[in-house]
Amino acid sequence: MSSKYKFASNNIWAQIRKEVGLSQLAFASKLGLTQPHYYQVEKGLIKPQFWLIIKAYREFGVKFERFEEYYGGDVQDQGAGNQDQRA
Repeated sequence: MSSKYKFASNNIWAQIRKEVGLSQLAFASKLGLTQPHYYQVEKGLIKPQFWLIIKAYREFGVKFERFEEYYGGDVQDQGAGNQDQRA
């Protein structure tokens, strides 16, 4: 993983979670993730699958362009991928 995503407090996921006022556990649950998996996304340790971005749009109304800007246009459908981390 590129270190350009490792900005814990500036991470888009942390920003969105704080905007909606949820704990990591509650936010992860709404996204269908386990808290440990969500922690890795929020800390920038792993790049989320495309389905998670879609879920964030559906649950919280987060615009796709916001993710596209954050990830430098590197947001694409990566297929089903590793979804076994869902809650």
